[in-house]
Amino acid sequence: MKTISLLLMGSLLVALPMDGRAQPTVGAPLYNVTVVAGTTQAINYRYRGGSTEIGFRGTVLLPDARGEAKVKSRQDTVTIDVKFQKMEPASKFGAEYMTYVLWAISPVGKATNLGELVVEDGESELTVTTPLQTFGLIVTAEPYFAVTQVSNVVVLENVVTEDTKGKVEEVKAQYELLPRGQYTLDTSPADLQPMQMDKHISPYVYQARNAVRIAQRAKVDTYAPNEFQRAESLLQQVEQEKNKQKKTVVAMARQVIQQCEDARLIALKRQEAENLTNERKAAAQELSQTKQGAEAVRTAAFAETKKAQQEAQFAEMARAASLLETQKAQQSATESDQARQKAEEEKTELRKNLKEQLNKILQTQDTVRGLIVNMSGVLFDFGKADLKAPAREKLAKITGILLAYPGLRVEVEGHTDSVGSDESNQTLSQNRANSVRDYLVEQGLSRNSMTASGFGKTRPIASNDTEEGRQKNRRVELVVSGNEITNQATPPGKS
Repeated sequence: MKTISLLLMGSLLVALPMDGRAQPTVGAPLYNVTVVAGTTQAINYRYRGGSTEIGFRGTVLLPDARGEAKVKSRQDTVTIDVKFQKMEPASKFGAEYMTYVLWAISPVGKATNLGELVVEDGESELTVTTPLQTFGLIVTAEPYFAVTQVSNVVVLENVVTEDTKGKVEEVKAQYELLPRGQYTLDTSPADLQPMQMDKHISPYVYQARNAVRIAQRAKVDTYAPNEFQRAESLLQQVEQEKNKQKKTVVAMARQVIQQCEDARLIALKRQEAENLTNERKAAAQELSQTKQGAEAVRTAAFAETKKAQQEAQFAEMARAASLLETQKAQQSATESDQARQKAEEEKTELRKNLKEQLNKILQTQDTVRGLIVNMSGVLFDFGKADLKAPAREKLAKITGILLAYPGLRVEVEGHTDSVGSDESNQTLSQNRANSVRDYLVEQGLSRNSMTASGFGKTRPIASNDTEEGRQKNRRVELVVSGNEITNQATPPGKS
């Protein structure tokens, strides 16, 4: 069985404290966020390929959650049995989120809603089928079960385990994530309070209410009034029967949810079409005004040529205009110089702030090559390239800082002391540099913005004659540079 690593190229938007756990604040703007990227793995389940097992791990939004799945490949479909543990209420991510949905992501970026995960006492189970052969599985928090686009509140993603059969190959795929806050734009803080749910009333009744109010925020009553009116009418019936715990109530509530989602999509398409029409009208009007202005200029110029008695006055006006243009050009040059100076000052300040941030985690020097972050101490076991936990923790914090500066480049350089052969030291330093780079990629930095090089014992910073000196020489340095912070060191006395 072949597996494919699928890169989630989307913005996972949520306000995160230093420990990485999401803690939404009532009334805070939901679009003041931190960008988080991650990877998941898609598996190619062969035609009639039998069964295999995969695991699930929680993301930074739900780090304690976990799960497993048994996937059976049959003649025409793939059956998926999933189980999850340590789930928390979806409402912790915002009042608009009420449930969880399991998604299948194809290598070309198509997301398919496989079904809703009903959580009871932190656990959930689901059995679904799909005609897809190659896909990754993720779990997201959603406002209701019938959503058609993936939200970026990704809480779980599948992982290949020892029981998963096959070989891993990497394939990049892009798909759109619905930004957090999209369902609550132009909403007052009072309307963002979580619903108080009565256990005697079906959860689908609350999802139906949520679907209606989300549709209202999307202006469905204006752009899809007939569809929305039917949904509201059906919701009234649900409200009348909500305490009876009948299957018909659940069915009607689900119908309300589906009707609202369909109406919301229709409304969004009609709004997009309306905006496009308005833009075209504005462009046409601007073109018409430009033509009228050009015609007026031509008429004025023709009238001026007919006034021979004003020739001298016209010449004087032309000289005055020329002088004015010269003054404007001089002023423009001065403003351009000031703008360049300001840009350089901003880069210098940005470099200074970045150095201060990095220095709080690891010793950082400002050099002509860039900001050099020195990782020394016991980073690896003797003669090995596997990062120890303290090193991973510091690198995770460094990543959180560098993600805020997407234009920067990072050169990872590994160094050793003089103990051992030149060949073994070179190999070890290269492997350790690769290990640091790969961990930074796992944390979200772009591999294209980084290099990894090993220099063995060729660049010592202290004498190798003492243990203290050798300890200093056993290090990994991160050289951070880029146009955003310029490549010149901060002048002495200003760092």
